[in-house]
Amino acid sequence: AYTPNQVRSLFTQFKERATQTLLFLKNVRKIGVYERSGDSRTPKLVYEVSIPSFQDERDPRAATLQWVAGNSALSAGVAPVNAVKKQQFVEKLRTMPERSLPTSVGWMDLQMRVSSSGTADEFIGDEEPDGLGSTNKVIVGTSVTRERWMVCSSLAGGKARAL
Repeated sequence: AYTPNQVRSLFTQFKERATQTLLFLKNVRKIGVYERSGDSRTPKLVYEVSIPSFQDERDPRAATLQWVAGNSALSAGVAPVNAVKKQQFVEKLRTMPERSLPTSVGWMDLQMRVSSSGTADEFIGDEEPDGLGSTNKVIVGTSVTRERWMVCSSLAGGKARAL
């Protein structure tokens, strides 16, 4: 069993990697950590990471997921993923011409909102790009950091196909 302080420590450690974690969780768009203190019935936001946008509103990772699952339709820029048997996947990969394997490149924004001990969230100032694809915005009680990542998604070709 964990003590409340140990749980807080785990979530604090995760916060350092939370935005990058979303790069690899293909079916998760938002992670929020909330804390309910004392006898309060309403939990308070500690921090939240999300993917607010993609280039051309399409997840650059979706084409690979779609190919693996054998789906032909995309829904809201994210490929629905059905269960595929390993042998079916291996056979499809083995017989598919290399030039037909999926590959895509595009950016995705990652955003972190961190709540402070302040009161209500109130916007102050304008967004100020830092020149590196990140945007920081000051809100009383909350800080918002946005990062833009270039994502390249491909399914292995060449010798990697010889499972």
